[in-house]
Amino acid sequence: MPIPGLNQYGVLPTGRYDCTIAEITARYTGNAHRQALWKQFRKFLQWTAKQPSPSAILIDGGFTSDKANPKDIDVVIDVEGIEESAQFFWMGMFMSKREWFENQFRVDLWVYYPGVQRDLRAFFEYVKVEEALARGMAPQDRKGLLRIKQ
Repeated sequence: MPIPGLNQYGVLPTGRYDCTIAEITARYTGNAHRQALWKQFRKFLQWTAKQPSPSAILIDGGFTSDKANPKDIDVVIDVEGIEESAQFFWMGMFMSKREWFENQFRVDLWVYYPGVQRDLRAFFEYVKVEEALARGMAPQDRKGLLRIKQ
C-alpha cells in the first residue's frame, strides 16, 4: 500500500505503511531542514547495514507530520523474530548509545523487544495530548508509522 497523504490534522493516518527510501525521500524532504535530517538518517541506514539486521525499522514523529523543522527522526528498531544475539545487540545500543545516535545521526532511537511491558511500535502511534489538542485531534486519536522495506 502506498504511503497516504497526511490527514486533516497534519499527521500520517493510523496504520503501518511499508515504503521504500525513495518514497520517503519524495514525500518528506521538501525543505532544506528536512533534507539535512534525511541525509543524516541515510548515514544511520548505512551504519545499520553493517549491523545485525532488525526485522523492521519504523519511522515516526515530527518527520512524518507537517512540521517544517522537526528536531530529529524518531526510529523504532523492531527485533521481533530475529536471532537472540541480534536482539541483545540492539538492546545494548538502546541502553548505552541513544545519545550517540542523536548526536551522530539525529535519530531518536528506540527498540521494540518482544515480551517487554510496553510495545513501542504501538506507543509511537500515540499523539501527545498537548499536540493532539493543538492539532484539533481527540486525545484517543492515533497516527501512523512508516516501515522501511529492506
